[in-house]
Amino acid sequence: MKLVDAAKKGVCRLRRPIWRGPESYIRIDIFSDGGIGKWLRLYDRPIQEMLGEPTPKEVICVGDEIEDWEEYTGPLDVEDA
Repeated sequence: MKLVDAAKKGVCRLRRPIWRGPESYIRIDIFSDGGIGKWLRLYDRPIQEMLGEPTPKEVICVGDEIEDWEEYTGPLDVEDA
């Protein structure tokens, strides 16, 4: 599903099946009109710590046409609990 489709379903935590880390995911902000915010929060603590990056890492999202997003149902990062 696309991010906009996820937002319409109320799904705010997603991941892509090609991602190596099983607990890597993004969180999107969903507005009351069903739209999404410009910023995604990426949670991939092992890699982010190795690179000295913050968790979550904020990433801008514009014009996302990727269709293989899946709902993330795994454990939440401590910063996202």
